[in-house]
Amino acid sequence: MSGVAEARTAAYWEQMVAAATSRSAENHVGQAPQEQPLAPEYPLGQAVAQIHARFIVAQNQEGMILVDQHAAHERILYEKMKKDCQLDDKQQFVIPEYVHVTAAQMACFEERQEALRAAGLDISVAGPGTLAIHGALRSLDARNFAQLVAELLDMDKPWGQGEVEGNPVLAEMACRAAIKTSRCLNLDEMNSLLRQLEATPRFGQCNHGRPTVVQFSLADLDRLFLRGR
Repeated sequence: MSGVAEARTAAYWEQMVAAATSRSAENHVGQAPQEQPLAPEYPLGQAVAQIHARFIVAQNQEGMILVDQHAAHERILYEKMKKDCQLDDKQQFVIPEYVHVTAAQMACFEERQEALRAAGLDISVAGPGTLAIHGALRSLDARNFAQLVAELLDMDKPWGQGEVEGNPVLAEMACRAAIKTSRCLNLDEMNSLLRQLEATPRFGQCNHGRPTVVQFSLADLDRLFLRGR
């Protein structure tokens, strides 16, 4: 890709996080706190804009970063859900959430209910064409439960198709629950996503193996505009 930086590896971003953490610690040891621009403190820098409700544009010390908001949030959720599963960290509902399903969805539930239970979803049959959701992993957004279950049971393909690691059910759940590409975000929401992403293992790619972040150095940007020629 001439003149444009390719997606960095996971090891690259891990080194960036480690360097930023060390730099931040050095800046605050033995001296009074000083107000500093946000960009030098974080590998993914400071969000400045959103493009077509799909990509986050951020500025960091190296230059400009583009973040795929859906892929980034998918990785964040996936890692949180994996941890919740390991710790058996669930939220139980005082009042179950009911989902009306088709005959095909009910058949899918009966076939895959053990896999759903292993992924932290506590679901039972409440009546003809109705399922009751009694609990879920704590990291899942409560607004997504009924829709998430309906979508999971409406699939005619294996869960986690194209996913390159880990639990295919959790991978599918993370993909379905993640911020959509049509979601408008304000600057605070964008920066919050960047900070969460930096704290997430293997954040350089989503569970399908696609990049979440692409870095453009200042030199890359200069070449695009033929600066220095």
